Amino acid sequence: MKSFAVSGILPRISFSDAGLALPAAEALLAGDVNAMEIDMAQAGPDAIRAVREGRPEMCVGAGGVSSAEDCAAALEAGAQFVTLPRFDVRIAGLCLREGVDVIPTCADDTEIAGAAALGAETVMVGFPDTGTGLRTLRECFEKYENLRFIPLDVSGEAQIGSYIASPAVACVSTGRIAPPETLRAGGWETITENCRTARRAVLGFEFAHVGINRPDEPAARKLAGLFAEIFGFPTEERVSNSIYAGDAIEVMKLMQHGTHGHLAIRSNSVERAAAELERKGLHLRPGTAKYALGRMRVVYLQEEFGGFAVHLIQREV
Repeated sequence: MKSFAVSGILPRISFSDAGLALPAAEALLAGDVNAMEIDMAQAGPDAIRAVREGRPEMCVGAGGVSSAEDCAAALEAGAQFVTLPRFDVRIAGLCLREGVDVIPTCADDTEIAGAAALGAETVMVGFPDTGTGLRTLRECFEKYENLRFIPLDVSGEAQIGSYIASPAVACVSTGRIAPPETLRAGGWETITENCRTARRAVLGFEFAHVGINRPDEPAARKLAGLFAEIFGFPTEERVSNSIYAGDAIEVMKLMQHGTHGHLAIRSNSVERAAAELERKGLHLRPGTAKYALGRMRVVYLQEEFGGFAVHLIQREV
């Protein structure tokens, strides 16, 4: 995963005063957001330099790069990635030759194809609404399996979660984490809380189902049948080693992970969820991670909760 995509949120920020850049970066980091795109207009280069020197753990990119001069100034200031307001072969090529990630904004499929052909790994795209965006991303992902997308101007927890759950999306871009009026007012706590809200949307934790361990298949069938008889839950063998009773109860045909069974917790991004829980001191159970479409989709935690293992699963979109 690219450094600018780790937190799932890429705040787009403009500074008229470079002195505000470092406290803004500290506010973002306090909210678990470790990347920022600083607009090259106004105090952009000095702001990039201040953050790179003061908080080197922050991944800093230059935004609005529209000329070779802008590009040179961004790289000299220490930008770790560059975003372009439109697809420009000359500037994109310059960045790639310097070994810097370049993220062009693409208006249509022709520009997306051009960016992919040039070697870009990530592009920015704008959509009129989430439904249109997800449909378009699915189509693009089928064409360009190695290309990832950053939807622009994303707002609201539901929209963030829907995009992050898509395998085509690297992260989302937003200008609402640290708007100019909040920066001018020194609203660092507000910025941190905006980050935390956005991060909760990125992770999107919710209960999916409970798995109940039984010693063998006959015992599993007996218990699943009991749920069907008493509560009317329909039974279904969706996988070979368990029987579902409704959507929320999975009866295992063997003593699987956990003393009593497992709790499945759904997330918009299992990989980011796993990293977040490890940061909180929990551990992943070795050998339980499963991958598809280039990302983690399933993993168990080592710890038990009340005799139940915890099973992270990827939300489908």
